[in-house]
Amino acid sequence: MNILKQLLSIRRLKKSRNWAISMEKANLDTLQKEVLTKSEKHSLKEVWGSLGLSINPLFYEMFKTLEGFNPYYLSDDLFFPFIIRTLNPSQYVDVQEHKGLYPVLYKDLPQPEILGLKFNGVLFNKFFEIVDDSYIFDKIEHEKSYIIKPSTGSCMGRNVRKFDLRSMTLPQIKELISSYGENFIIQGVVKQSSKTRAFNESSLNTFRVSTLNLNNHVSVCTINFKCGRNGAHVDNGGAGGLLFGVSKDGQFREYAYDNKYKKYYKLDSGLVVKDVKIDAVKELVNFAIDAHKKYIPLCGFAGWDLALDENDKPVFIEVNLGFPGIQLEQLAAAQPIFGDRTCEVIDYVVKNQKMI
Repeated sequence: MNILKQLLSIRRLKKSRNWAISMEKANLDTLQKEVLTKSEKHSLKEVWGSLGLSINPLFYEMFKTLEGFNPYYLSDDLFFPFIIRTLNPSQYVDVQEHKGLYPVLYKDLPQPEILGLKFNGVLFNKFFEIVDDSYIFDKIEHEKSYIIKPSTGSCMGRNVRKFDLRSMTLPQIKELISSYGENFIIQGVVKQSSKTRAFNESSLNTFRVSTLNLNNHVSVCTINFKCGRNGAHVDNGGAGGLLFGVSKDGQFREYAYDNKYKKYYKLDSGLVVKDVKIDAVKELVNFAIDAHKKYIPLCGFAGWDLALDENDKPVFIEVNLGFPGIQLEQLAAAQPIFGDRTCEVIDYVVKNQKMI
């Protein structure tokens, strides 16, 4: 029986690795990639070889072409089916990521205002009191905008919609809400900082702060900023948004990436990326580190989506644990996701390995 379980695990791992490659292959194939040298391939084996997995050169040729070769960059096909499953055991992920439970699980973190939450067809108000379906429509204010999204599975901005009575009739809003079925959350729109709004007014533009909690130490891995394009109401790369690398003191790199690996030195608005520095990033760093310590002690890696409100104070939007992005995050920041803690992560994974 143990042999059968092991064979099934290996099969699932191979399938998942192939999935991770197929998700990006079309974009990667459009690049005129630089081929890895023999010594570079050897250095990859030295860094990642103890995982016992083959190393696909595809991702590393991409990293080399766009940001220069570094064996400590982490490829998606090693990360998703293997490393993240060990850092974040699946039995802890689903509940911690459930957006409908954010007001309970992360109750002390500043969050968008709640209009309503539905769990398995039962509607609750922001106090978690059961209400009937008419409650939402009675509470909608004419001068406010709202966001509706599924409680789970809205990665890359999928199925996240913005609505208000200025652009939709009440029957249209009722039809929209009905289309979200039995599990969703409706929130007010965050009034964001003028500094982040300058990138794109139609979307809430957020920071992705990735943190590592390992061996009694929580640290920031990479810091990125996400902004939507003209007219978009979400900032995700999958919806056409841009990703910027940001230093811990708030200095932006001179260019951003889209999810097709195209670089942008200037935005549609004319904003020059290299001229941007947002001092409040220092507060976001501390916010993410403290939140990981306090709320997610059972998961080793977290991708925090944080906004700055109109007073430049942090607002918790989402935490990504099951499938947190690392590839564009590394490119935009021009640094390996785990940096000088890479060997520490590998040692932990080898000792505690879990396959998908």
